[in-house]
Amino acid sequence: VHLLAACPNRSYLEAHGFGLDKYIEHPLVLEDGTALAPDRPGHGIGFDWTGLAKLVP
Repeated sequence: VHLLAACPNRSYLEAHGFGLDKYIEHPLVLEDGTALAPDRPGHGIGFDWTGLAKLVP
C-alpha cells in the first residue's frame, strides 16, 4: 500500500488475505473502495505470533 500510495500513476491494488487475516494485528483497512496506508513503521503489518505458533506442530 505504501509503495502504491507513492506512485503518481497508480490504478489498482490487489490484496489477498489467504486466510491470514485473523493472524494479522491490524488488517488492511478499506474505506469507500480505497485502501488506507498504515501509519505504523515499516510495511505496517504486525503478526499475531502466538496465534501463528498454534499452527506449527
